[in-house]
Amino acid sequence: MSLQVIDVPERQRYEVVRDGRALGLAAYQKTDQLVVFTHTEIHGDDPRNTLSES
Repeated sequence: MSLQVIDVPERQRYEVVRDGRALGLAAYQKTDQLVVFTHTEIHGDDPRNTLSES
C-alpha cells in the first residue's frame, strides 16, 4: 500500500503509483542541466482521495 514514484522516460513523465494503479503524474522535459515540469495531474478517482501514505 505504499506510494511509488516511477520515472517513465518513454512518456517523459513521473507517475505516482499505489498498488499498481497510477494516481497522478508529472510530465517533464529534460535538458543537460535541468528538469522542467510542464504538467501535473492528480487523478480524482483515488478511493482514499489522498496521496499521503498514512
